[in-house]
Amino acid sequence: MKRLLSLLLLLTPALAQFSDAEVLGRCQEVFAQLRPVGFYLEPIANPRQGWLIRVLLGTREPGAAQPLSRLTLDNRLVLVPVGLEDLAQPIERPALTALRLINQGRRRMEQIGRRLQMANWMVPEAQAYRCFLLVDGRVMGFLRLSRSLEPLPEPRWLADFRRSPYRWPSEEAQGNP
Repeated sequence: MKRLLSLLLLLTPALAQFSDAEVLGRCQEVFAQLRPVGFYLEPIANPRQGWLIRVLLGTREPGAAQPLSRLTLDNRLVLVPVGLEDLAQPIERPALTALRLINQGRRRMEQIGRRLQMANWMVPEAQAYRCFLLVDGRVMGFLRLSRSLEPLPEPRWLADFRRSPYRWPSEEAQGNP
């Protein structure tokens, strides 16, 4: 009897299927709350090849901000589509220009934020749903929802942010990130 009960408890989340409209509605709710929570420069494979600006998007909840999505800007502060980071124009000397580029990137995000929109499709994954962020019809980022439609943070991006020598906000005392 205990085995049957534990099997049912394990299968319950798998049986809870949501329609595409419900998933997209929840994606839209989370998308409406997204704000830039951090900027950092990340090396392209090897720091000698250059750096890209990464913008972490998340929600500002009491306690901590977890990155739910990430956008990429190149040295011209132009958004780079997902998967095309290797073709972006890298920042070659971040030590000289990091502060200026991050400040300009923050201002640029205000302009981009007006053009950023949620796609009207999603992709179900094994343990989550993936919703896509678009600018001018191009996929610039994504966010993931669990099977219970809760936002899934990307801890790897937070670790990358903390490792970067060039980041904003630079002090952990201001919150997480």
